[in-house]
Amino acid sequence: MENYNELGVEVDMMEAEIWFANAAEYSNLNAQLSLAQNCFGGGGVSQGLKKTICWFGNTQKKSAALAQLNAAKNLETSYAPIDEIVAAYHKAAEMGNPEAQCTLGHWYKGGNYGTDIDFNKSERWFRAAAKQGYTEAQYMLAVSLLGIGMYEEPFELFLRVPINGFDKKPPSFWFSFNYDCSQNQLKEAVYWLEVAAAQNYSDAFFMMGACVFWGVGVQKSAKKALACFKKAAALNHADAVCMVGFCYYEGFGVDCDIQTALEHLEKAQQLGSRMANTMLLCILEYQRLADEGFGNVEPKRDDDDDLPF
Repeated sequence: MENYNELGVEVDMMEAEIWFANAAEYSNLNAQLSLAQNCFGGGGVSQGLKKTICWFGNTQKKSAALAQLNAAKNLETSYAPIDEIVAAYHKAAEMGNPEAQCTLGHWYKGGNYGTDIDFNKSERWFRAAAKQGYTEAQYMLAVSLLGIGMYEEPFELFLRVPINGFDKKPPSFWFSFNYDCSQNQLKEAVYWLEVAAAQNYSDAFFMMGACVFWGVGVQKSAKKALACFKKAAALNHADAVCMVGFCYYEGFGVDCDIQTALEHLEKAQQLGSRMANTMLLCILEYQRLADEGFGNVEPKRDDDDDLPF
């Protein structure tokens, strides 16, 4: 006789065990607990005692680590002494909580909450959280491997002004991407960016676009880079919107379209992109100088000027 539950679904404990196991593998505590109870209680599911103990153990450990993280957050919001806050986060991280591990990664990378800047510790904690599937940590591990500091700006914007002065043609720009890492680090950084991007993490899409645009660790491709920037832009990543505008402005990976470029740059500026703000200011100032008759003025410069382009 067929047995249906209150949802009208045929009861199949073996099938249920499979789905609980899939969810439990992704650290779903409720799924782990349900799987443990099913293994323990029977109903068509295997009675393996070791498996039961394993699932109950995982649930208990993760619950304890989460409780410790909440205790650390409570200390933080209640303005407890810094050393107590740091110690509480350390305890949660050592218990395996990925959010606490990622938080420590940030602190050691930036020297926050009384911690000394220690890139090795920072990378170690980011890696621990990244391996547990914590998306922010996966991205931050990639950034750390690329050698980009906490407050460093990895992108520099250059204005390309013609040697013979200003004219009615819009100015040209170029970005540089600054990173400092070995080939092995580069390869691993790209891997973690891809993992984080697969989870729709906008920063990862943006940084992946930068790597593809400049050929950092992957084959250089303006079209593929633009696709990455567009994915990040769809998630309202301000600098990604700026880079989409830049690509349209310069015709990288797409036909040049100044109007579309300006629309993206203005949107990026509204979202808070400093790069977009700088580009728009340069365009306006360049046009003003051209309108005021500076088109035939040749800028004075020494022959040994070190131009960035």
